[in-house]
Amino acid sequence: MLNKLSKLFTPVAPKQADFSPASGHRMHFTFPMTEQQLIKENAQGPAVTLVAAVSRIQEELQQLRAVIECGQGRRAVGVIMEEISRTKDLIDIHRVAREQAQAKARAGLIVEKDILPALRKEEQTRDTLGMLNRELLSTMQANEAAVSLAALLAQVQ
Repeated sequence: MLNKLSKLFTPVAPKQADFSPASGHRMHFTFPMTEQQLIKENAQGPAVTLVAAVSRIQEELQQLRAVIECGQGRRAVGVIMEEISRTKDLIDIHRVAREQAQAKARAGLIVEKDILPALRKEEQTRDTLGMLNRELLSTMQANEAAVSLAALLAQVQ
């Protein structure tokens, strides 16, 4: 039996490919384009008209202004980040309380339904954290849009 297994698992070296011209195989080398070929290819691209460029810039301006308007009246990023860190600390506190309640329920000291308040508190805190993260994302997007708008206006002028 051992002899049969050793035959199954004996390593065999891979066969070497013969790339000699006598074998009929060929090697094909590909080289990246030269800088002149890239310039020539890009120069033949579609021509952008002034009307198309102006309309694209107007669309970008409208999109950026819409994002900025959504971010108006929002709290500062630093304030939101501080609240997120406090909420994470609360989640840890609620998680420890839930784990203690679950341990007591496993030990038979409390009934399983007595775990529910701790579960609800942790869930509510996690929901609050999700809401804060969404608020932080939208505020950061509004800030980035304001920076992009300022850069775009500087380029246009």
